[in-house]
Amino acid sequence: MHPVTVTIRGPHPAPGIRARTYKVGAVNMLPRVVREIRVAVISEGFPVDPDEASFDQALADALTAYQTKLDIGVDGQVGSETSLRMGIVLLPSFSAEAMPVMPMK
Repeated sequence: MHPVTVTIRGPHPAPGIRARTYKVGAVNMLPRVVREIRVAVISEGFPVDPDEASFDQALADALTAYQTKLDIGVDGQVGSETSLRMGIVLLPSFSAEAMPVMPMK
């Protein structure tokens, strides 16, 4: 067997690496999760574009108001506390980082 090298290019998260905190300027954020954040903010009465897949300043501002209303840590970001209240999973239950490396034969 010969080793194979794969290079992935494009505007998507690096394989096995996900953002632990969703905020303006963060990398490796999944567009699906950003949309889930937007839906959660909208459900509490804060208007943002539900179809936008980026974490922009308008979302951060709405998120600050959301966090204030729910009396949770106010920082305009979605980390473990805010995502828990939203019912959103930022990280999959497993990732390439957590998987053991198996030696090739």
